[in-house]
Amino acid sequence: MKRTGPTIFLILATHSFVLGAQLGAPAQPKSSAPTAERQARLARAQQLAKTMEELFKLKKFEKAIPVAEELVASSRELFGERNAETAFAIHQLGFFRFSTGSLAEAKKLNEQALAIRREVLGNKHPHVALSLHNLGDTLAGLGNYDEALVCQHEALEIFRKTIGENSPEVARLLHSIAITEVKNKDNTAAQTHFEQALAIRRQALGDKHPDTAQTLVALATSLVSTGSYVDARQYLEEALVIYRATLGEKHPATVGTLVSLAATYSYLHDLDAQQSYYEQALAIRRDTLGDDHPDTLDILSRLGVVLASEGNIPAAIRVYQQELASYQRAGRQDTPETVPLILRLGTLHGGMAEHAISRSYFEKALAITSKASGEQDPATLQARIPLAACLGALGDRQAALAQFQQALAIQNRSLPEMHFDSAFLFNEMGWFLRDLGHYKEDRKYLSRALAIRMEILGP
Repeated sequence: MKRTGPTIFLILATHSFVLGAQLGAPAQPKSSAPTAERQARLARAQQLAKTMEELFKLKKFEKAIPVAEELVASSRELFGERNAETAFAIHQLGFFRFSTGSLAEAKKLNEQALAIRREVLGNKHPHVALSLHNLGDTLAGLGNYDEALVCQHEALEIFRKTIGENSPEVARLLHSIAITEVKNKDNTAAQTHFEQALAIRRQALGDKHPDTAQTLVALATSLVSTGSYVDARQYLEEALVIYRATLGEKHPATVGTLVSLAATYSYLHDLDAQQSYYEQALAIRRDTLGDDHPDTLDILSRLGVVLASEGNIPAAIRVYQQELASYQRAGRQDTPETVPLILRLGTLHGGMAEHAISRSYFEKALAITSKASGEQDPATLQARIPLAACLGALGDRQAALAQFQQALAIQNRSLPEMHFDSAFLFNEMGWFLRDLGHYKEDRKYLSRALAIRMEILGP
């Protein structure tokens, strides 16, 4: 699940720099500036707030940071440190810092804004809840889930008492609490809070609102983690209809839901549905992001897995070749990140008994890993072992045996017995020896491979 940032904290529309409209009594300005000068400063602050609001709507958070920083400085000069307007400006800067990934700085700013608001507005004011919510989400982003939940639950209590149980703000906070609980591995509590958020959003916003769809998707993701695949599919299908109707076919939320549906159908063992949803997502991403965007390549890779699982090996090979061609266009075809893809292509060609083609892919993968990590590094086993098996299939037993012996030497020196690569090596070595008629030796290796897999995976 993607990190979800605060969504309700930018309140520029209801809290602006208007003289005499402060939520708390403003502190006296630090200097006795003439009225005209103060009015000019207030006008500048109002313009900064307006600019900040426009940048927020455009999601240009990086550009909003210097604007917010100037607004903080201006607020301190106009109203003093312990003032609601100053807390507001600090709060917004904290939001922008959070949204651009500067979580430690966001935490400091959120704590400052919260302390001022508690002092000026009291512990039960909705803006205190806003700061608590923001701080909670920031703490969750830093991995401090227990502290985050304390902040979020205090905010929830304040909201329920001040703005009502069924407010959209309460739904947003419940959604955030649930996301923190998912990260904290408490899916049971998360599902309860997602369901509460969904009920409020259905009532307050309607069944066709994007925020309703957002919670449907989040709830579905949580349900998948607990094995409730049918319910998850139903929620995702409902969300997809909403997103298509409200945000459009090409919106990232629509595409993300298509991908989530495809992944959910994998648990339901419906390869046809998986393929259909991945193909829809792929078409949109190619149209909107281009063939070489990482998100497009991600879908291409997922589709290849599905096609291979269906037994449509030629189609899977074409998909993986398209993915490899993208790396080639970027000049990254000989980098370690391409090795898993190259190995898949080698394996698929081997499955079609095209061993000569398969050999070329495995040799390329071995060359890349050897150059990157060294010939004796365990990383080379991922390519060396299938290459050895491929050489055996081609009848080059001497070359195959040499590769297996080198792999065994690396395994013996660098890997523990109870390791997937060790099991992989012993299994392939066993079948190679069986093909040679060495039945006593083959059973030894095959038995070791089985024992490792049972120990790691269970009976």
